[in-house]
Amino acid sequence: MFAEQFHRLGYLTVDRVLDSAEWAPLTKLRDWVADRDIHRSEVETVFGPPSLIVGQRVLCYVPADATGWVFVDCWNEATQRYMPGKGMFDSMTEADPLVRDIRVPAKDFEEGLILTLYGRVLRWGPGWWIHHPGYETTEEIAAIAAQLRQIESNDPSQGRRRLKE
Repeated sequence: MFAEQFHRLGYLTVDRVLDSAEWAPLTKLRDWVADRDIHRSEVETVFGPPSLIVGQRVLCYVPADATGWVFVDCWNEATQRYMPGKGMFDSMTEADPLVRDIRVPAKDFEEGLILTLYGRVLRWGPGWWIHHPGYETTEEIAAIAAQLRQIESNDPSQGRRRLKE
């Protein structure tokens, strides 16, 4: 966010500024992401090289009119694996990390946040679809989620049961 402000004030130059034709696809990111996983390489293939990369993981796309940047957060979660016979762990990361979320210009935080499937699982767990319907939720899945929410609300171990008067 500071980079966006510094650029707007003229203190920061970026490698690439997108003209209106290049920027147009970035205005439809919610439909493009939908409920799927996306790798960093796919973002760069579809939208071209970013204007700026922050911390080797956040791709920034800058429109020529400087109305608001798009930030693509590529989360490379390091995992450790024990190395038999060496008595130590080896840290492993993906060469092409998954996109966790995308921030687009919007009036508030929630409206500007687009979570990928990976981002939804990280934020709400594997049962994310029960309380946070996806973009591509079918009527059948919505009905199943509603039934699961009803079961959960009647389960005293969930601490959400209302006392009957």
